[in-house]
Amino acid sequence: MNPEITESIMGLIKTKKPRAVAVDGGAGAGKSTLAALIAERFDCGVVHMDDFFLPPERKTPERLSEPGGNVDYERFRREVTERLLLGERCVYHRYDCKTGVLSPAEASPGPLTVVEGVYCLHPLSERRLI
Repeated sequence: MNPEITESIMGLIKTKKPRAVAVDGGAGAGKSTLAALIAERFDCGVVHMDDFFLPPERKTPERLSEPGGNVDYERFRREVTERLLLGERCVYHRYDCKTGVLSPAEASPGPLTVVEGVYCLHPLSERRLI
């Protein structure tokens, strides 16, 4: 892993406040691979933005015309960001695009959480978690 990334993450962890590292980028850019490397190196959890796709009933033409409109950033903020900022365990719901089912998942509070996926840095997804 890049020494600059390692040093930056170490600096975040030293603050003793719940923090996240966001790995955003285009399809096939290596986001999941980098997130897994960070999680392994720093013993932290990963939350995937793919778990927050918008269900079909909320896909309106207006919503889909927005950048990142296919992401349920409201649910992401409510279930993940706001909980992690408070240092609380969060139970969130992973959306399965094939079945349309939401299933529970968990992210435990810690000094660091990795959030990876397209639009994880969307202004409406984050709330100064990073």
